[in-house]
Amino acid sequence: MLRLLRVFISCIGCFAGLIVATESAASQVVPVNSNCSGCQQQISFAFSIGRPAPYVIDETKGIEVEIVRAALAAVDVELKPVWMSYLRMDRIAQLPLDGRGVTKPGLVPAPEVYYSQPYIYYQDVAITRTNDNLQLNRASDLKDYKIASWQSAANDLNQEFASLFADKGDYKKQFFPVVNDFSRTRLFWSGRVDVIVDDLIVFRQMTERLKRQDPKKHFRYQVHSLWPVRNWFNAAFVDKQHRDLFDQGLAKIIKNGRWQKIFEKYQAAPVAKTFLSPMKSYPDLYMPEHIDEINKDVWAGLLGSW
Repeated sequence: MLRLLRVFISCIGCFAGLIVATESAASQVVPVNSNCSGCQQQISFAFSIGRPAPYVIDETKGIEVEIVRAALAAVDVELKPVWMSYLRMDRIAQLPLDGRGVTKPGLVPAPEVYYSQPYIYYQDVAITRTNDNLQLNRASDLKDYKIASWQSAANDLNQEFASLFADKGDYKKQFFPVVNDFSRTRLFWSGRVDVIVDDLIVFRQMTERLKRQDPKKHFRYQVHSLWPVRNWFNAAFVDKQHRDLFDQGLAKIIKNGRWQKIFEKYQAAPVAKTFLSPMKSYPDLYMPEHIDEINKDVWAGLLGSW
């Protein structure tokens, strides 16, 4: 019995060590070849290991990775990518990090964090199967159907959606949160839910994977814009100078078209023109309140042209 107890304690120690090692490995800097010749400065920037493709694919590919790298390179700064869990990214002030991605002003629990201009968005829409012929005109129309989406969608979208499907919503039992992007899309195409609420690029990428697995099956769908579909996100920096550098670089790649080209590269070719849908109906929701003079004109032109 004593020997078994010692083995058990030893196994617990090994398991704890494995957890620590795994967390450490997930947070370590990934060495990459620099694309910034002549850079005099380096900024460590955290990306979430759970971010869906094609936003983050690896240390050199993905919409978010390439936008951040290009913005920093435009001001002669090299990106030093760091990979960690989304929750750990909130501890930016306690970690050896200069910045982190995909957040919004006020969401990082740190007293002094400097938020960048919005640099990336997700296009969140409701999607139905064409053969079901569902008519959806506003979020309240979803209450009659089973909905699959990401875990925090009930809180990430508009107030009307939250009132229906959040924890205290009247229809929360019809909301099925699925963490894995592919599993969520597969659940929708299985017919077990009526609607999927997801980022349009992610949904298309996952549907393409299913098409390759079952080429004889028809994957026809309709996209419903029930709320302002562009959900913009900011980066956060510990140092104001780093934030300002990032904003300057972001303004440059928006102005020279690099920002747009990165997005377009990851859009499915047959439907690329439908992705950048007009947003003039919601101009005040997307115009960031904290725009400074660095890129005010650039952002105004960028948002006003769509």
